[in-house]
Amino acid sequence: MSKFLCDCGQVIFDQADYIRYKGHIIADQDYMDFFDEIEKGDFMEMVEKGSKYFGRIFQCEYCSSLIVFRPGKNEGIFFKPIDKDKSKQILSSFLGESWLGVMSANFRNGQGEIFWTTNCDSGF
Repeated sequence: MSKFLCDCGQVIFDQADYIRYKGHIIADQDYMDFFDEIEKGDFMEMVEKGSKYFGRIFQCEYCSSLIVFRPGKNEGIFFKPIDKDKSKQILSSFLGESWLGVMSANFRNGQGEIFWTTNCDSGF
């Protein structure tokens, strides 16, 4: 999935890692099974085995709605907040503004760009 529309019409992108409006969700019934399964392998095996347990969840940065995609499904279920302002950035790191963020760069022929993002700001 690279992008989809929120019910409000806002385009939501899923084209990078460490997105402040994206999270992963696991059913409580699967939680301990997940740990049992990943305990038995190396990192790449853990990622492959564990991914079947997790759904994706996004928050629209415009209307604060939550969109949940169950594991293996490409159809989202929309939830609208009662209080839009209180629910903003619900999927951000528990560190809040202290989260250090990430930086990535693309260079070709000696020229390029650097992109950075934190929970407070982002830019090139």
